[in-house]
Amino acid sequence: MSFTIKSKLALTIALALTLSACGGGDEVAQVDDQSLVTEVEEAPQASGGFDAPVVTPDKVSYTLSSPANFTPGKFASGMLPGQINERFNLNVTNGSAAELDLATLIVKGSTTTGECVDIFAPGQSIVSTWPQTPDMYVRESGTSMAAPHVVGAVARFLQSATVTTATPTDAWNWLKTNATCNAITYYKSSASDTSRAALAKTPNRLLAVDAPASVPCAPSNVTATVASKSSVVAWEEVAAYNGSAVTSYTAIASPGGKTCSATSGMTCTITGLVNNTSYSIYVVANNAIGVGAASTAVTVLPVGIPGEVTAVVAAARESALNVSWTQTEGDATGITYVATASPWGGTCSTVETAMTSCTISGLVNGAQYTVSVVGTNAYGTGLAATLQSAVRPGFTVKKSVVKKNSMTPLSWLVSSISTGVKKWGESGLCSIVGTKLKAPKRSTSCVVVLKVAKTKKYPAMSTRIRITVQ
Repeated sequence: MSFTIKSKLALTIALALTLSACGGGDEVAQVDDQSLVTEVEEAPQASGGFDAPVVTPDKVSYTLSSPANFTPGKFASGMLPGQINERFNLNVTNGSAAELDLATLIVKGSTTTGECVDIFAPGQSIVSTWPQTPDMYVRESGTSMAAPHVVGAVARFLQSATVTTATPTDAWNWLKTNATCNAITYYKSSASDTSRAALAKTPNRLLAVDAPASVPCAPSNVTATVASKSSVVAWEEVAAYNGSAVTSYTAIASPGGKTCSATSGMTCTITGLVNNTSYSIYVVANNAIGVGAASTAVTVLPVGIPGEVTAVVAAARESALNVSWTQTEGDATGITYVATASPWGGTCSTVETAMTSCTISGLVNGAQYTVSVVGTNAYGTGLAATLQSAVRPGFTVKKSVVKKNSMTPLSWLVSSISTGVKKWGESGLCSIVGTKLKAPKRSTSCVVVLKVAKTKKYPAMSTRIRITVQ
């Protein structure tokens, strides 16, 4: 309910309050000066709602109270049995510099928002009795003629032999079950007319108690929110059940056909989706007759916390490490990868998801570092992948796997950027013979140690390389 107020300094006091439904036109009650009514409709001074002051440009404040029940005296004029009577209190405060003379005051109200029609019923050219004369009948149209059809349907429900106790909710659910959805076409044809915007939002539900039962109509207003490998789907119930109550709703994701169902409530969660895959999700209602029409589909793209990267490799450079990895599978959208050399916290990061390498600079040659790589996106940070062995800037590991009973040149295994004197050592079942590594005759592992003497340019450095014998 909203109202519009206008004051003038001449004429007579008048109050007009009108209510309209579903965005239709308002008919202002008759006042002495109809031109003033027209003027108010075109250029109101102020507008607002119940119980809050509304101030006009000339600082006159008006407050209209919320409607309250009104019980008239037995001699009240214009009262008809069965009418609903309401009381409004209007307070006026003059905050203007001029003396206020309330000559004409028009309060115009309307209910122009919301889904105001829950169910349609026959109301055009209805033949009915007339209260003024017992044996008289008339042909009338409007809600006054449609309402008795709904009341009669409810009465029939309450008289059913299977009904012992029934609540208003029971009656309403029975009406929806036995109504027919999407049977009214006129109001839809006017949806582009802004004056009928609220009417166009009305549930298209037609009273049709004895219509043959059929599958339910489509749910409406489907929404879906994504998470990692899942989507939470919500919808509004069908306008009517077409003569058979809805037993469940089913949400379906395409491609793949993953589903979820709800026997109560209007939401469920589809799981088992693949991140970074686009899905169309729609909802159907089910009843005893079968599966109803599909709703309008919505498109979602599940994206979750990145998975763990694989195949982390760190190649030594002067005071730096070149780090590379294999991108996490299925989560390639919106990820930033960060590589960290520990200790001392040297890092590098990607600027594009497709990048799978970066360089950690400012490291100490010969110092031992453990390198890890992790992916981060808007949903969180994934698990870090860490090198199985430590690396040292200044060294380059060329080969870490050799064949059984083989002789491999040491220079093929690891090298150093230093020009200093190199000294090799080993532990395990491998042995160094001259400038080669002799592998045992069975599968195992061993460790090769390379030490480089200190020179003027480089500090003394050493590294341990685990060799796999296959």
